[in-house]
Amino acid sequence: VSVVPVPTFSIVGDTIVCKGSPALLSAVSDQYSNNADFAWNYELLGAKMVSADSALTIPAVAVPMDVLLKTTVDGECASTTSVRVVPMENPRLEITGDGAPICSGREFSLTATNKLDDANETQYVWTNEEDTVVGPSYQKAHSQSLLLHLTGTKVDCSSTIDTFLTVHEIPEIAFEGDTALCAGR
Repeated sequence: VSVVPVPTFSIVGDTIVCKGSPALLSAVSDQYSNNADFAWNYELLGAKMVSADSALTIPAVAVPMDVLLKTTVDGECASTTSVRVVPMENPRLEITGDGAPICSGREFSLTATNKLDDANETQYVWTNEEDTVVGPSYQKAHSQSLLLHLTGTKVDCSSTIDTFLTVHEIPEIAFEGDTALCAGR
């Protein structure tokens, strides 16, 4: 009589992903390599999905889901393990502040927020053709109108929004005619 130990496998990979992104999971074991059979089970959009490979790609994670892995070694001993895959919302960015048209040389003062981030963990990057500013605040003077891009990233999930900043040239005033007057005139 031979005793075959119950196989122990772990699931590693993407358990937190950006909403709508794929998740890649793999079965790993220190004990077994080539003599294991795999059966992954999960539900996607109401349909039960099954895979028999040692790795699993879930094409687009939109809702939290439990993924079950049943491993069988040498066709005899089986074990199961599971993991929960959770999608994170992409940042929902908003730009607030004074973005009204200004005169050349004056400063725009804008602030970025992620409406889904109460803990303020989002990283912000403002970009345009002239420069890059890192952080939630954008305070810059410009001499011409420009398109400003804001990218917000939280745990590898990112979103980008744009705003157009209008800059008016300062008008030049010129006086014509006599600028010198005689006394008494």
